[in-house]
Amino acid sequence: MLIIFFYNADYHKYFYEKDVAKRAEIMKSLTETSNPRYLKAFEGILVANGGKYFVGKSLTWVDILVAHTLQSIKLDLGNYPALQNHMHAFHELPKIKEWIQKRPDTEY
Repeated sequence: MLIIFFYNADYHKYFYEKDVAKRAEIMKSLTETSNPRYLKAFEGILVANGGKYFVGKSLTWVDILVAHTLQSIKLDLGNYPALQNHMHAFHELPKIKEWIQKRPDTEY
């Protein structure tokens, strides 16, 4: 699941770029190339493992990291039903749901 780190690295380029024109170029690349490539891969990995968890039969750090990443960048997952279900199930976990309700409001 190193793939999530590569995906995060693509987004870090966008978040840390100060030049507006360069940010626009990076976002175009993310939208046209990175998002479809990585979301398709995540969907495939999730489905291949039974659709509920990325690794094994219970929640792992990979599930948390993917959910956090996808929530942070606020993508439409309509074309990725397994990811959509994973995100919903993750955010319905009692401790996660409780934290989301009381956490401080931040940009990311």
